[in-house]
Amino acid sequence: MAGLKSILCLFDGDDRQLPALDFALGLSLRHQAFVHVLHVSEPIDPFLELNPTQEANLIKTHSQFADSVAWAVHARSQKFGKDLWRGRLNSKSFCETGVGFEALTGFSHKVIPRVARTNDLIVCSKPLSNAATAPDGFMSSLSRSGRPVLLVPHEINVPNPGELFDANVAMAWDRSVQATRTIHNLLPCLQSSCQLHLISVAEHGKKIDVRNDPAVLYWLRRHNVTPTVHHIEQDYRGVGAILLSKAQDVGASVLAAGAYGRNVVVERLIGGTTIHLYRQSPLPLFLTH
Repeated sequence: MAGLKSILCLFDGDDRQLPALDFALGLSLRHQAFVHVLHVSEPIDPFLELNPTQEANLIKTHSQFADSVAWAVHARSQKFGKDLWRGRLNSKSFCETGVGFEALTGFSHKVIPRVARTNDLIVCSKPLSNAATAPDGFMSSLSRSGRPVLLVPHEINVPNPGELFDANVAMAWDRSVQATRTIHNLLPCLQSSCQLHLISVAEHGKKIDVRNDPAVLYWLRRHNVTPTVHHIEQDYRGVGAILLSKAQDVGASVLAAGAYGRNVVVERLIGGTTIHLYRQSPLPLFLTH
């Protein structure tokens, strides 16, 4: 595996998003990757019926705010290395390593997936823990980009965010397409010192028993990864709660899982494993749809 080479970080200048930016910057150093920091501002609503002067002032305000976000990214990057900053990006910019900033205007559910598709990993921040639903930026990144998303809790504080994949990593395994894609996307991130923990939960009412599955072990060993397998019978708790509990028991720094195994709209309405992980996880989540 070539490893991570390009990381997209969604950042709007909110201090609560700084942990996500730190993870992106730390991972870029660990993997010698480039970080593309993206700020998206919504277009002016035509129904506001602004006169030309008001519209020009609003555009100027957006531009000034984007400049302040760029300055915040520049300042934060200095903590990780004085030579990381590559400035504002344009369509002709190419940087092999470092960090660059781009501000685009458009609808986030369209802009973010378009930019994300040419990156190896998307890093974004989870909003406040009492948020009822996932924000558009996260949902569009996960469901429309085809790329894995690293979702970082805003309250997390670790000394070396770049070492996220160096020690204990937990992975939810249930033979699904989402889980398979997640392992494929996870492998380039894993360091040689990493201990991968495969967690399989035997759910109530499922005919397929995922616990006896040597094929996945052989597959991972061919990639020089020898996982520790944890087989768990589902109890009164939901699958999401069991996964989080076991991930914390093994000291995992991140939990990887396939996202939205059933219809996204249905799961957002009635709940499910992905929604539980999104709302309750104190760990960063590595998700693939």
